[in-house]
Amino acid sequence: MKITKIIFSGTMFFTACLYLSTSETFAPWREDFSKIEKKNDISSPLNWKNEIIKAGVSPTTFYVVNDKDTNSNKLIIEANKASGGLICNPSNKVDLNKTPILRWKWRVKNLPPGGDGRRPDKDDQALAIYIGFDDWVRKKSVSYRYEAETPSGETGVVNYASGLVNVKWYCLRNKNDGTDKWYTEERNVAEDLKATFGVIPKEFALSVCANSQYTNSHTVAELNYLEFVPEQKK
Repeated sequence: MKITKIIFSGTMFFTACLYLSTSETFAPWREDFSKIEKKNDISSPLNWKNEIIKAGVSPTTFYVVNDKDTNSNKLIIEANKASGGLICNPSNKVDLNKTPILRWKWRVKNLPPGGDGRRPDKDDQALAIYIGFDDWVRKKSVSYRYEAETPSGETGVVNYASGLVNVKWYCLRNKNDGTDKWYTEERNVAEDLKATFGVIPKEFALSVCANSQYTNSHTVAELNYLEFVPEQKK
């Protein structure tokens, strides 16, 4: 960052120094669910829309509550024999070439019994984060999942909607990590998209999803925040 001439005094100088010292970790987009709107007496995150994933299946429920332990809001993801997502478009503020790291904090209260992303008949997750884009023919996504039986570190490819939706998934956690525990995750989304689809898209969407229809279960998970940040210099 080049600074040719700056004239500051008092508080302005302190504020500028603070900004410069923290600019390396500045997040151009952060969702902490502090901005909400009421929909049918339910607190929903502002600028997010419900996404129906599978017709004929009950939709996953999403709502915002205050966490008394931290005095901050969190998103509740509840799937009762359900499937669905919540989607937003951060790409008008995020350049994945400059801020390729997606960081988030999540926990699951319980898991779908027997859920396994490797099996189409058990493909349920209490919580999954998707980054997706369109290429005029197909919808392509990478997905970061909190699984039940799927081994941690496992990856796979799955197609939905007769092949029109292509997903590369990564199992980050599973039942061995336990329930009711907060975990903070980081993924280089730009690298994952480039490695999988050969492109870092300019326009993309971010989705929070959960499904439990295959295991006929009732799952609950929580999300504290999501943000895009620059990659730290090594």
